Amino acid sequence: SNSYSEDNIMKTVSTNKEFVKTLASLSLPEQRYLGAKFISSVLDIMDEPRLRTIVDGINKNGLSAEELHSAHKLAHTIYIESHPQSDLSEVNFTRQAEHMTAEACMICLAPTYQEAITLHLAQKVAMYCRMAITCLNMAHDEDVSDFSQAENEVNKIIQAQYTILNNYLESDKVGV
Repeated sequence: SNSYSEDNIMKTVSTNKEFVKTLASLSLPEQRYLGAKFISSVLDIMDEPRLRTIVDGINKNGLSAEELHSAHKLAHTIYIESHPQSDLSEVNFTRQAEHMTAEACMICLAPTYQEAITLHLAQKVAMYCRMAITCLNMAHDEDVSDFSQAENEVNKIIQAQYTILNNYLESDKVGV
């Protein structure tokens, strides 16, 4: 008989429902780790080096409370600096993408309460990364916003996030 039970065969995440459910089942350190990976996957197209510094910090093993606090403060600074002004005609979509990414960093670094039964930290980070990609890929020179390119890029980032999660689940890092 096969020594592998059906339960031991890891299912590959391929839908948003599975993605959300799988992420919610992971520990806080695992969610922070994956959140940082999700953020890294969108950083290459951004012009804000401080965001890279923050993500590198999140992935450092044994982050002290002080380091966590200062990384959160830096993310908050970028978040404030990149906040869209009230005059919407002046919205800079690249800055808006940095704003979303800074928010993803803040969520990834936020203090959470251990007694929370289910954490959705990594899922929230993933959603802000998708919003950042949407902002970066909107054609906004026209009178009407064009989302056609954004849709392709968002689908790519969703698939990339599934791959990051699946690679993690197959790795020996699980339980970090």
